[in-house]
Amino acid sequence: DMAVHFDNLGKFSAQQSQGFDLARAAERNLKLSTLVHLADVATPSKTWGAYKRWLPRLFQEFFDQGDIELAKGLPVAPFMDRRVPAPAKSQIGFCQFIVQPLFDAVSATVPQLEAKLENVETSLHFLKLWAELGP
Repeated sequence: DMAVHFDNLGKFSAQQSQGFDLARAAERNLKLSTLVHLADVATPSKTWGAYKRWLPRLFQEFFDQGDIELAKGLPVAPFMDRRVPAPAKSQIGFCQFIVQPLFDAVSATVPQLEAKLENVETSLHFLKLWAELGP
C-alpha cells in the first residue's frame, strides 16, 4: 500500500538495524508485509526487456483511472493523465524514490536481491534515455 510506504520503509530499516526476531509477530509481520510490498512494486527489477513490455499495461491502468477521476471532476495525478503523458519521467521518479530505496533496504537482509537492484539501475538508465527523447 503506497499510502504507508515511507512509514513502513522507515520501520523496516530501523528494525533491520536492530535485527529481526521472527519469533515476534510484529517483526515477522513487518518483514513479510515489506516483502509483499516489494513484490508489488518490483516490475522495474525485471530485465529491461520484460519491464518495457509491462509498461504499456501499467500506463493503460493509470490512464483508465485518470479518465475516471476526470469524469468525476476529481484532480488527476500527473502520471495518470493521458492528456499529459510522461511515462519515462514518472517511472524514473518511481524507481528512484520508491523501488530503489526499498530494494536497498531489503537486499541488506536478502542479498539474493542485489541482482534485481542492478536491473533497477539498468532500467533507470534506459528510462532516462527515453525521457530525453520525449514521450
